[in-house]
Amino acid sequence: MWRSVRLVVLQLAGTVLVLYLVLEGWARLFPPKDQTVWPLVQNPSVGTTFQPNARVVLTNGLDFSVEEKSNEAGFLDRPLPPLAKPPGARRIAFIGDSFVEAAQVPLRQQVQVELQTLLEAARGDKPVETMAFGFSGTGQLNQLGYLETFVRPRRPDVVVLVFVSNDFANNSALLEAIRVGWHPAHA
Repeated sequence: MWRSVRLVVLQLAGTVLVLYLVLEGWARLFPPKDQTVWPLVQNPSVGTTFQPNARVVLTNGLDFSVEEKSNEAGFLDRPLPPLAKPPGARRIAFIGDSFVEAAQVPLRQQVQVELQTLLEAARGDKPVETMAFGFSGTGQLNQLGYLETFVRPRRPDVVVLVFVSNDFANNSALLEAIRVGWHPAHA
């Protein structure tokens, strides 16, 4: 009897192993087509951003995929408004890290777009312009470049600085290195 039990267990283990190998081979031969595309560039005045007007895709390869185009400044938002503000218009600028970048959220559902839609409906014929400047892993020291280069010239009426708990570490190379396990001199 023990011999037949061992034979059944061996057959089950063999079947599971063969099934695993077949599925692993399938996954390696036919990877998902929606792979993450994260085209970065070093902008001398603001640091790392997306390449301007580039295709950006964030996905987990299974059930989540968001594809958007970065704007001319390298952020995941609509084109920047012109420097000259239309008469009667109100401008709101959002500055932050990944919460403002919102790469996991389609552009039409990002906070600046939703807020602009709501404010335009409430203000009637008075225009509202919102804009977002966010990039993952940045702190306020990095974001000062966003303010000086892109936000201040557009003279917004309100600037919303989005600050979250990890921004303390993002503002210090030493704290960031400790937080993520990097060497402070080789982040």
